[in-house]
Amino acid sequence: MKTRIVIFGNGELDSKLLAEISSRDFVIGVDYGAYWLLKHKIIPQVAIGDFDSVSEEELQVIRKEIGEVREYEKEKDATDMDLAVDFAISKKPTEIILFGALGRRLDQTLANIGLLEKIADAGIQGWIKDAHNWVTVVSKNIIISRQLFEKNTLRAIRQQAESREVTKKKFSTSLEQKENSHFEDWYVSIIPLTKTAKVTLKGFKYPITAQKMERGKTLGISNELTSSSGTISVKQGRVFVVLSKKDTLL
Repeated sequence: MKTRIVIFGNGELDSKLLAEISSRDFVIGVDYGAYWLLKHKIIPQVAIGDFDSVSEEELQVIRKEIGEVREYEKEKDATDMDLAVDFAISKKPTEIILFGALGRRLDQTLANIGLLEKIADAGIQGWIKDAHNWVTVVSKNIIISRQLFEKNTLRAIRQQAESREVTKKKFSTSLEQKENSHFEDWYVSIIPLTKTAKVTLKGFKYPITAQKMERGKTLGISNELTSSSGTISVKQGRVFVVLSKKDTLL
C-alpha cells in the first residue's frame, strides 16, 4: 500500500492544494470533493459518499471517470468523511491528510477534526490542512521546523514519512531545515484534547517544561518558533497541535 493517503472532502477547497498531490499518493474524493478533483483533471482512485452535494449529471461523471465508487444511503450513522477515513485506515498507510475538511458548517468541521483522534488511535499520522490552518493530534513528540512552513512542504513531509515507521507508541516527525522559509508567518498552538496534558516546548518564544495544561484553558495559544526547529513533547495526555497563519482572522 502507498504510504500516504490524501482525502478531498466537501468543505472549502483551493486549487493550490492540487500541487500537494504526488503520483505516489492514494487519492480519495468524498462526495463533491470527487467531482471537484475531476474538474481539475485529477482522477482519484476511489470516490466515497452519498453524493447529495452533486447533481445527477455530476454523479454520472463520477461513476464514469472513477474506477471505484462507493455509494451510501443519505440517511446513515456516519458522515461521508468518516466513511472515507475508515476506508483509508483499512489500507494501513503511514499518513492520512484531509483536505476540504474545514468549512462554514461548524458541526461538520468539529466532527472532521475529531476524526484525527481516530486516525491517531490507528497508529497513523493524520493532518487536516487548508490554506490557513494545519491540525494534527500528538500524544508523544513532534518536531516543527522551518521547512514545514514552506510552499511545497508537504512533499518534504511525505518523503520523510515514507522513510520512517509511525506507531501508536511513538509518534515523531522530523523535518530538515531549509532556507527561505516563512515560519515567522505562522502561529503554533497547543490545545489539550484530554482533560489534562503534560507538555514540554523547546525552541519556542514561550518555552515550558513538563507544564500541566488543562482542557478549556488557553495557555497554549499563539506560540511561535524562535529557532530552526521546535520540539513539542507530550508526556501525559494528548493534544491538538494547530499551525495557523498570522493573517487569518478569527
